[in-house]
Amino acid sequence: MLRQNPRKFVYYFCSRHGKIVALQVHLLGRLFIDASDLMSDSYFSVSPTLSAFSLLLSYLCLLRGFICVYKIHLYSLFSKNLRMLIKNPISYFHIGTFLFSGKKRHLLECWKAEVIMRDKFVFHRLIRNGMQRQRGFLLWWRLANEMYISGNKKQRKCAIKIKNALMAKYGCDIGLGAQIGKGLVLPHHSGVVIHGNVKIGENVIIRQNTTIGEKESDSRENYIVIGDNVDIGAHTCIIGLNVKIGSNVKIGAMSFIMEEVPDNCTYVTRKESRVIMR
Repeated sequence: MLRQNPRKFVYYFCSRHGKIVALQVHLLGRLFIDASDLMSDSYFSVSPTLSAFSLLLSYLCLLRGFICVYKIHLYSLFSKNLRMLIKNPISYFHIGTFLFSGKKRHLLECWKAEVIMRDKFVFHRLIRNGMQRQRGFLLWWRLANEMYISGNKKQRKCAIKIKNALMAKYGCDIGLGAQIGKGLVLPHHSGVVIHGNVKIGENVIIRQNTTIGEKESDSRENYIVIGDNVDIGAHTCIIGLNVKIGSNVKIGAMSFIMEEVPDNCTYVTRKESRVIMR
């Protein structure tokens, strides 16, 4: 693919702002690749070393284009999602030390399921998809949550800054320390409030204006537990002490839950509509 169509290969890694750089790199790389093809023709008596050297230069030019594109992606990712951290470069250092600390196994699994949407970790897809609004929130919140749970004191402070920046930007408040399995889906972020003392399974859908939290106690022992494959409708309120919701449950919109819900069922709060004449 690289030898047949270098421009297509470069554009695959490009954002909207990087296509001009990629086109310039393509023209230079194409020149060297065509030159290497001519040199290998039988009409020319050129040494194989020179032909291989010209081909190597073309690959180096393409590599330069990839580096420029990745710089654009990283700048866009940080500037569009967390502009508050730009003022504090030390936060980048704490993020980097955490990512290289070996405590990110669960983080990578969540990123693959929620941001990359692939079974294999692909860095450029993480960067590209992270610039999208819905996936960008999950990328940064997952990072902040893992830093808060497994990081040191300074990394926990950095995680709180990330969480506050996300809450201000998206209007979504998911407490740090919440144990949420991979595959979380938030179709709309606005109005979602989730307490930190919550255990949520995998492949859960939470829609807008949903509140999940405790009623009275702040004890770490009183968890609200939600199973796997749960679909929570909009304007749902789940509060109480030790409330448990099973797996494969569908919760209707505007439901109020303070009791245990078994597996494989649909929960709906009955509502009555009235017209009151004046």
